[in-house]
Amino acid sequence: MAWRTTLRVGGKLWMTTLQDRRRAMENDAARSMADVTSDEDICSSLSLVRGCFKTNYDGAMFDESDEAGLGVVIRNSEGQVMVALSEKIKKPPSVVALELLAARRAAALVSETGFQQSCFEGDSEVVVKALRGSGLEKSAVGHILKDTLSTVSLLQSFSFSHVNRQGNAVAHALAQRARLSFPLQVWMESVPPDLNAVILADLKPLV
Repeated sequence: MAWRTTLRVGGKLWMTTLQDRRRAMENDAARSMADVTSDEDICSSLSLVRGCFKTNYDGAMFDESDEAGLGVVIRNSEGQVMVALSEKIKKPPSVVALELLAARRAAALVSETGFQQSCFEGDSEVVVKALRGSGLEKSAVGHILKDTLSTVSLLQSFSFSHVNRQGNAVAHALAQRARLSFPLQVWMESVPPDLNAVILADLKPLV
């Protein structure tokens, strides 16, 4: 089922079935991760603990226009898609700015859909290092970094990890698909049919 709208700033997406399932999974995770003591442990344990959520994000510049795309996908510990997002935005001045905007959108989506823990993954090493507290605070994109960290600070647990492009294929495909967005599309527990092959290629046992 596809759900299409323009999100309000600070708004929430409420889907009863999704939230009930999310609560059950998070309860499982809380019990399974009682001995995990750091965000880095949470990320490294994501492939082992049922109930965890992984959020991949990416951005794509569109050479043919003054626009760009953001892609975000939230998956459970079995690799199943819980939420997917594709959004068209005005082209930012740099790739670093775009990747940070994607990270901020990912953090907002996790918050808006009510998830309380997530391991965030992106393929920009510069941005991941900044999100971990190493650089960009005083740069031209410092305000985007601050917004992102402010949003995730409200979650029960979070972490940021760097992955290669292949490991970020679904988020990248969603960012590219933003060419077709007007300006935003969100799918609950599904992805667009044309991305099924990407999902299947990326799907692998996480538990």
